[in-house]
Amino acid sequence: VNNTQLTTVQNACYGRLKMNCSKVKIKFNIDVRNLTMSDLQKPLHSGLIMSLFILTLDKLIPLSKNLQASYWVQYINPNGFENNFVDSANKLEQKNECASAQIDLVFVIDSSGSVGSTNFVKTKTFLVNVVDSLDISQDETRVAVVRFSSSPIVMFDLDTHSTKTAVKNAINAISYDGGGTATDTALDKARTSVFTNTTRKSAAAKVLVLVTDGKSNSENKTVAAAQKLKKDGVTIFTIGVVNPRVSELTAAASEPSCT
Repeated sequence: VNNTQLTTVQNACYGRLKMNCSKVKIKFNIDVRNLTMSDLQKPLHSGLIMSLFILTLDKLIPLSKNLQASYWVQYINPNGFENNFVDSANKLEQKNECASAQIDLVFVIDSSGSVGSTNFVKTKTFLVNVVDSLDISQDETRVAVVRFSSSPIVMFDLDTHSTKTAVKNAINAISYDGGGTATDTALDKARTSVFTNTTRKSAAAKVLVLVTDGKSNSENKTVAAAQKLKKDGVTIFTIGVVNPRVSELTAAASEPSCT
């Protein structure tokens, strides 16, 4: 974090990031407005400032490592090198300790007309890439997918497939639908038909990844449905596609903003 980024965040705390800075104060007892560069020697402080700075950019972080590297050089560290970013990311993946954790992972994917068939294929590719990085089995990570447009449908449940190959084949077989964007009913479907019926009674983490353009039929209903999931202990990550409505994605995601 450099001084310009810190100043940008502190100025935004009086405006567009006022609510975010207030949440940081409540959760961590840290007044972002009073931090100095020397305070940022603490990883928590620098991490919070960078997270808030990224929010000021109002630009979604890309999915691939190479595009993330370009994003990093363009917006975060102009003096950096993209290849160094990619190398560091690869090393982190090799040290990943989360791959063997118990996770019940539900993808809720937007198949509406506003997303389009081409971007829906990209969504499936993203899902397959995520699955490739996980240890898939009934004892480790289990995966389910809910597809939605005007209405939701459970494509397969958490206990349907127990191998990585089977999950990837099932994802690739999902067809594009088209139609409206009933995101709220899709989230409700995940909560009542997937997590409730097939979630393990163990300490498995419950995670939902919503992939959408954020242009739902009702933003208020979508946020309310997401809140019900959070109350049930589900962590929500939101991934935007096709010029997404960032405000809706941010409101639906778990805190800190997992968008």
